[in-house]
Amino acid sequence: MIFVSETWMSEGNESYCNPNGFNLTVCHRPTEKGGGVAIYSEINHLYNILTIASTQFCNLIQMTVIKDSITFNCVLCYNRDVVHI
Repeated sequence: MIFVSETWMSEGNESYCNPNGFNLTVCHRPTEKGGGVAIYSEINHLYNILTIASTQFCNLIQMTVIKDSITFNCVLCYNRDVVHI
């Protein structure tokens, strides 16, 4: 899995940053340029998106990923001052 903050992606340009073999989950900043978060998960992993939330100050993706019968809980949260993984 790859976690990215400050993606600067927007609706419609995600395909420019989507490598083969990965599923892309994104959360854009809704009102301004910049910000945003993305999680790339390998295609052969099962995953379930629990939350995608975005405000002017915060972007959040929460998901579970299953690999080799182990469940991982993943949260990526970005705000203008701090990135939490």
